[in-house]
Amino acid sequence: MEDTSYTFTGLNSNTVYSVSVWAVAPVTSFVGTTSFATQPSAPGQTDPNLAPPPAAQNVPTNPTFQWSPIPGATGYVIEVGTDPNFTNPQKFSSPIAAFAWPADPLDNGAVYYWRVAAQTATGQSDWVTGVFTTATAAQPQATVTQTSQPGVTLTQLGEVDEAVPTYIWVIIGIGGILTILVVVLIVRTRAVV
Repeated sequence: MEDTSYTFTGLNSNTVYSVSVWAVAPVTSFVGTTSFATQPSAPGQTDPNLAPPPAAQNVPTNPTFQWSPIPGATGYVIEVGTDPNFTNPQKFSSPIAAFAWPADPLDNGAVYYWRVAAQTATGQSDWVTGVFTTATAAQPQATVTQTSQPGVTLTQLGEVDEAVPTYIWVIIGIGGILTILVVVLIVRTRAVV
């Protein structure tokens, strides 16, 4: 008995193929016919129109998801969540190539995982997955409230007496007397020599 399986290669995506099987033995006999469809192409990870792009930062909380159209696509499925395994994502199906996020806004400053798959008459494509971080919440503007200042009253005290205090005159007088005594001592000391 020979192989009962065959692997086809080089098939086009999103295409329905028919296969007829014949048995060759002493007598050739018809076994049956079946058909199968190849999987649709998936949006490309390197698609220049993929938005938000992989590892994007500061993405708005109501992002616009976008990708290049897939030939033959009749719609797309998108899932968005905070879990990379998509255990409990928000889902949205779209019959168009790009759309704005229609559900509740996403949280600020959070990491989100998203994936998109094309749907055609032959089935659903593989998922293309991305990750992005939403923008942090804008800090509220500080409000400055100006209150009225209490009144400040300047009161002028009486006239300042600019006379020199008496103790200063006493110090000057004593300094003058000491200076005279020093001069007299110096003169007397020279006279003795």
